[in-house]
Amino acid sequence: MRIYKSFFRFEKCRKACKYRLYRLMRTYKEIVKNYILISTTFKEFTGENFSSYLRKLRIEKSKKFLLNTDMSILEISQKVGFEDARRFAKVFKEETGLTPTASRDKRMAEKK
Repeated sequence: MRIYKSFFRFEKCRKACKYRLYRLMRTYKEIVKNYILISTTFKEFTGENFSSYLRKLRIEKSKKFLLNTDMSILEISQKVGFEDARRFAKVFKEETGLTPTASRDKRMAEKK
């Protein structure tokens, strides 16, 4: 009798997990479908991908922080949405041709 109850509980738990996984996958598919729709619509109106736009927006914001604050590169990278300062520095250099530190030094020299 105990084995039967244990099996019954296990089977009930397995079905509940399977149903939750099904709901999770359905939700995921909706999110992906909506992201694709939003991304496509954004590109039609602006002419560029949303990720490219967001990247440029983050770099422009970081330029303002570099010029107007004494925040560290790490703080700025986190403030504009990068989790890794090295990745931020790489993207910054790809977009501007300068490292964040070199950009700050150049802008400070121009400001004087």
